[in-house]
Amino acid sequence: WGNSNLTQTGISQAKLLGEALKHVEFTKVYSSSLGRAVETTENIIQNRNLEIELNPNFKEMGFGVWEGQYPEDLKNNYNEQYTNFWNFAHNYVPVDGESFEDVSQRIKKGLDDIVNSHYKKDDNILLVTHGMIIQILLLHIRDLPLDKLWERPVVNSSSLTIVQIDKDLNMKVLLEDSIDHLK
Repeated sequence: WGNSNLTQTGISQAKLLGEALKHVEFTKVYSSSLGRAVETTENIIQNRNLEIELNPNFKEMGFGVWEGQYPEDLKNNYNEQYTNFWNFAHNYVPVDGESFEDVSQRIKKGLDDIVNSHYKKDDNILLVTHGMIIQILLLHIRDLPLDKLWERPVVNSSSLTIVQIDKDLNMKVLLEDSIDHLK
């Protein structure tokens, strides 16, 4: 949950995503409460007169004692947890952090709150969050268990995923992890 500033590349990518979305009329904008997500959101919406609602349910996974450590050190010092994290998400037990199940429940609450706030409206919602959160959101949308988490590639930075939710609350992924706007 530590914050890191966006790099120049991150800023440029967010602006390119904003340019690709400039013709989309957003009803509401939600962002993870972590500073780098807020900065990304600001660079996406640029000069639009849109208020950003911070939602801590969409902040990145809390890694506890893993925060700020190098992957090689984690692999050496927490081999079983590291292996489970990347291969058996449903068996991952964190050291002073969040489990995938914890994160999944937090995200589900955030998604339910957004859906309930915009239920039966024709709203376009922008949600800016983190790669791991998107990975788990996609599991929820597809009604898949946590052990399927790593069956798809890791989400690209500044990518675009579009989800349609109909009036019967059916969710459908229309576009997933697109980085066409970065080319």
